[in-house]
Amino acid sequence: MVRSRKRKVSNGELPVKKRACRSQEPLPGSLAFRTPASNTEMECSISASSDRGEVLSDHHFFDLGDHAMSLSKRRVHRVVARLADDGSGESAQLEALTELCEMLSFVVEDAIEHFPLEELVPSLLKLNANGRNPEIMLLAVRALTDLLDARPSSAAAIERHGGITVLCGKLLAIEYLDVAEMCHQALEKISREYPVACLKAGAVNAVLTYIDFFPSNIQRVAILTVINMCKKVSPDYLSIIMEAVPSLCTLLQYENRELVETVSICLGWIAYSVRYSPILIDELCKHGVIQKSLELIDNDSHRSISPMAFSGLVGLLTRLAACSQLAVQILFELSISRTLRDILIGSDMSHNSAFASTQDVQNNQVWEVLKLTNQLIPEKKRDVSVNKLMQAKEKILMDEPNFLYQFAMDFLPASIQVVNSGANDYVCYGCISIIRRIAHYSTPEILLDSIKDTNISSFLAGLLTTKDIHLLISTLEIVEILMQKLPGVFLSSFIKEGVFYAIDMLLVQDKCIESVRHSDEKMVVGVVSRCMCFAFTGSSVPSSQLKTCKLGKDAIHNLGRKIKASCYLGHGATNSDMSCSKTLEHLRTLCRALDDSMDTHSDDVGNLHEVKFSTQILVEVMKELSHGDSLSTFEFVESGIARSLAHYLCNGKYLLGIHDSGLSDHILAVQKRFQIFASICLSKPNQSRDDTILAFLLKNLQNALSSLDNFPVVRSQQLKPRKSYTDIPCRSPTMNPRLKVSFVRDKKESNLLDIANNSNVFDLVSQSNIFLNRLGFSWLKLPFFPTKLEAEMLSNIDRMNTSYDILFMLKILEGLNQFSMELSVNDRIQEFAEGRIDKFDDLKVIVSPVPKVEFVCSKLTDKLEQQMRDQLVLNTGCFPSWCSQLMNACPFLFSFAARLKYFYLTAFGSLRNQNNNIWHSDRSSMNSGEWHLDTSFHSRQKFKVDRNNILECAAKIMELHAQSKGSLEVEYTDEVGTGLGPTMEFYTLVSHEFQKAGLGMWREDHRAAKSGVCSDSSVLFAPCGLFPRPWSRKSSGGIKFSDVKKKFFLLGKLVAKAIKDGRTMDISFSRAFYKIMLEQELNLCDIQSFDPDLGRTLLEFQALVNRKKFVESVSGERDKDPSKLYYRSMAVEDLSLDFTLPGYAEYALASKSAKMVNIANLEEYVALVIDATLGSGVARQINALKSGFNEVFPLRYLQIFTEDELERLLCGEQDTWDFFQLVNHIKFDHGYSASSPMATNLLEIIQEYDYDQRRAFLQFVTGAPRLAHGGLAALNPKLTVVRKHSSFDADLDLPSVMTCANYLKLPPYSSKEIMRERLLYAITEGQGSFHLS
Repeated sequence: MVRSRKRKVSNGELPVKKRACRSQEPLPGSLAFRTPASNTEMECSISASSDRGEVLSDHHFFDLGDHAMSLSKRRVHRVVARLADDGSGESAQLEALTELCEMLSFVVEDAIEHFPLEELVPSLLKLNANGRNPEIMLLAVRALTDLLDARPSSAAAIERHGGITVLCGKLLAIEYLDVAEMCHQALEKISREYPVACLKAGAVNAVLTYIDFFPSNIQRVAILTVINMCKKVSPDYLSIIMEAVPSLCTLLQYENRELVETVSICLGWIAYSVRYSPILIDELCKHGVIQKSLELIDNDSHRSISPMAFSGLVGLLTRLAACSQLAVQILFELSISRTLRDILIGSDMSHNSAFASTQDVQNNQVWEVLKLTNQLIPEKKRDVSVNKLMQAKEKILMDEPNFLYQFAMDFLPASIQVVNSGANDYVCYGCISIIRRIAHYSTPEILLDSIKDTNISSFLAGLLTTKDIHLLISTLEIVEILMQKLPGVFLSSFIKEGVFYAIDMLLVQDKCIESVRHSDEKMVVGVVSRCMCFAFTGSSVPSSQLKTCKLGKDAIHNLGRKIKASCYLGHGATNSDMSCSKTLEHLRTLCRALDDSMDTHSDDVGNLHEVKFSTQILVEVMKELSHGDSLSTFEFVESGIARSLAHYLCNGKYLLGIHDSGLSDHILAVQKRFQIFASICLSKPNQSRDDTILAFLLKNLQNALSSLDNFPVVRSQQLKPRKSYTDIPCRSPTMNPRLKVSFVRDKKESNLLDIANNSNVFDLVSQSNIFLNRLGFSWLKLPFFPTKLEAEMLSNIDRMNTSYDILFMLKILEGLNQFSMELSVNDRIQEFAEGRIDKFDDLKVIVSPVPKVEFVCSKLTDKLEQQMRDQLVLNTGCFPSWCSQLMNACPFLFSFAARLKYFYLTAFGSLRNQNNNIWHSDRSSMNSGEWHLDTSFHSRQKFKVDRNNILECAAKIMELHAQSKGSLEVEYTDEVGTGLGPTMEFYTLVSHEFQKAGLGMWREDHRAAKSGVCSDSSVLFAPCGLFPRPWSRKSSGGIKFSDVKKKFFLLGKLVAKAIKDGRTMDISFSRAFYKIMLEQELNLCDIQSFDPDLGRTLLEFQALVNRKKFVESVSGERDKDPSKLYYRSMAVEDLSLDFTLPGYAEYALASKSAKMVNIANLEEYVALVIDATLGSGVARQINALKSGFNEVFPLRYLQIFTEDELERLLCGEQDTWDFFQLVNHIKFDHGYSASSPMATNLLEIIQEYDYDQRRAFLQFVTGAPRLAHGGLAALNPKLTVVRKHSSFDADLDLPSVMTCANYLKLPPYSSKEIMRERLLYAITEGQGSFHLS
């Protein structure tokens, strides 16, 4: 076989789209340009998938309408006559075919009437069938294809004259690939109208016999031909269709996503066609369709299938399981339950399809899994006769208990996890239905094993609080089954977890339930909405019945009464016994005692006996919480622990507000209680952080918050008049301004401006200075101090609601955890002051705070994710009020990824899928890739930049572009490359410029500098990160302070622009600097984060000051033993410290006392140094930074992040890469595969790189030495490695890249050592310029 030579294209120069590349080779595609070193050769490869995409070089474009009307019958007949003349030579036939193809390429449908089909079609078929010239055959088939495009009805003439047989013959006796490719396209178009004729002519065999010889786009055309034939196949030809199955199973193993997707659709149509033939369905199973499909669904981590292919394959398995006992048997034997479990609990599923709107449930991948499970575990129907297939399925479960055991072990915990994560109602109903069926078929032993690691009682109690009748009935049925099979196990468990209590509440509220008996969500399949009763029903039920609920209005009442009678009366218990455990009674008693102690003695600060008594009760309450899993969520919520603790911390004035009377004593009492509470909660020496009271209390609070469903997801598909609040961003752009908003004034509001009643809010910050000297440590400045927190908590959430109490306590615990270092240091200083420790080295504190991820509420995070996928939110950035309130008050409840998307939505208005990404997801096409600000409505601003004057160019760009809504794009002087790569490098170069010595910006600027990459200056070495250098108002020197302020102003703009555009900066700021950006107050402990020596010394001085105060307060006069106030065996006077800032001799501290530091003025010295370091010395620089930042977007939007998260957002990831990450996130294509030796060598080399080499590799490939948040997984486009073809010895060639596409072209080196050498040379020397391919 020989591929016929392509027709030559014009030698005229084609327009080339600029790309930022370091290579002379471009991406492979429909147009490929190669530029060897010696000469330039241009080759155009025309994609075979294009039917009418070729244009001859000498053809000029003109108006299609005029051209079509100018086609005369005379010209058409002349061309047809020349084609029909057997005596004309090949050159005449070629000329006639060329002219015909030109006419067909631009003809309109009306003008096609001039073509004599009965004369033209036979001539074309004859030239194709009997021709020997490949050019004539190619043009003849192309003319047929263009004719079908222009006039689809011409397929009748082609079929009538035997064209299908001719085309099939060409495919079976393949000689020229170009001709065969065009035959495939013509046959696919004919099969749309004449599928039966194609079947009779043997088209199935013809299109699949040599399918491996064709490119993937033609392979897809061949499969589409088979699909067309399957859609209208009659029972007589089913056996012919089945001949395609072996070839299709082979194609499923190919790596092309689009091809696999098409094959999965084809197999689905075949299964649908043979659904009424058990013999053919079983034959389909025997061909290995199930095994091949499961291999794809399981995935091998080297590639992933598209969502449509996934849904198609799962749907195929569902159809097979619905029609074949053999299919069910095979699926169980292949451990289908493990695959389904992995899908349900996989991160990509749980953040996409499980929570998609029920309006799109037919495309919901998790729902597809549940439909398959529904066919594997049949419903036990009592009111209708069970068919033979259902009986066969039940027999499999009964005869093979291991199948049911494995399925229960895998699927039951996964289903519970999905429901607990906040899936939509239909997914919840599907999961609960499967759990009910598993419980029905399982033996008591299987049930015990499958739920041993799951608190199913708590799960069921939570479900019983829902309002949908279908969910409630299914849950009650599960309760009934469990009590029937394992009464001894579940009786006490149901009492403890509140299941029976919830049933009692259902019976009391029965009338209310009936009024809202159906979920607001409606599953829509096609255009027909259906009730949950028909969730798993196929198309056999008439659409008119799908909306009618089969459940009676008394269903809940009757079933609840039945359970209550059998469980309560059967065990001789009363209602009180079944609704309250002993643990709950004990907790309620303790909480009442704690509340009573507050109500009686809340104002008696000095009563040590009462303080001791309330502390003893508090300790006992906290001990109850630390008993591991013995305390259930129901008991925790119903006991009122959260409110009692809040009442205790607020000194009995929780929810009552703060009043002027007795304010001083009240705050002192609050501080005392807060200190006691903190000492109980925080970790002790040698105590694991998991064993702290804080960890146990946090776990109970999180479980309680998840169990209280007070934050509903509002979907735009179900918009209807309702009383709900939505935050309208005042400065955020909206893409759809046609939004109708109805403002509803609350009854408590006197006017629309007064949204909340803040009459009890008291500004404690202004009062805190009164107590600074008296308290020593400013507890009042802590953002989570109870009285301050009470004034700042959520305004629109009912404060009498349990959720408010839980959020209040979670906020306090998070603050204790965040400031555990400061609190521990304060305690240690107090111990030193009182003489309990004597050595300064003992002041060192090591704390183990609870990881921040433990504060994340997965259910609330999932709900926010659902809300952010709503189309209205995506387009407008408008949220239900609970989203913004919780985000502002308790951002720690949400994951970083969720907060990041929320940030972009609220700060910039909307999200869209962009080339440069911020949020990553693997599978779903609707949610694939990262999300970033939608700039499609705003033009990109392109700027020329001089590499030798980066800062000056950056200042000009920011002056013009800082407030622009479009994204920044950079092109360097004397370089033609532009795009993402040069822009990423621009931010890297600017980052390096700001780290040079001599700018006067950073503390390290006066110290020894480390030689850097820049030749004209040195780069500062800041191991702890950069922090602003203090400048006094009287400082004088070579650097003007006005220039320093301008640079901080510019830095603020660049940082904000980098965050907005999703770029990374290669700069290391200190944690204290990020706290400043987050507008948090700094303290003495923060100095240690960027200057450990100074911070430690000041801390020790502060401890000495406190000891001096303590000694004086105890003795009443100065102690006669001066050694107690020595600093490391020396008097403070002997340290020879003057009132200048350490390290900055020119910075004079404004002291009112002596010039030298002594024990008497040491406190003043410490205060002045702290102020110069964190306050007045850096205030002007910080204000300039904030001013520059706010010109791009308000800095306050960043306050939902922590310091570490802000660093990840700005500077990206710097984690090491393991081999697994590299394999999963690097794509090999066009000459390489993931299993080829070259790929293995490259991955091993990259993994072995050290820190600097890894940075150089990233700089070479992407334009930036750091990856954005998410690492390699978030890189978009995905890092792709292809084979580079060289005109000389590959070992002498160098790798090249396209930074705009993260595209590495790697020559096929003969050994790993040569690859390492050439790649290292390329990444170190191939920097600093961008050119076109």
